[in-house]
Amino acid sequence: MQGLVSIIMPNYNCAEYVEETVKSVLEQTYSDWELLFVDDCSTDNSVEIVKSFAEKDGFPYPDAPVSPAPPPLARERNSIP
Repeated sequence: MQGLVSIIMPNYNCAEYVEETVKSVLEQTYSDWELLFVDDCSTDNSVEIVKSFAEKDGFPYPDAPVSPAPPPLARERNSIP
């Protein structure tokens, strides 16, 4: 039994690797997959690269709201005493 494979691609300023990574996913022989691109507020053009693949190859790229800073609880939890 085969099912949907979810490929999770975290990203933060990795533009130099994004194109090669997405091409690798697109070239797979298994066709029941989804690519979940999770960007952490990159300042390079990695998001634009992924969006260009989405436009060219016809897969959805939903824009999610971007938070300029983590919520206060997350900042507090990640602080070092």
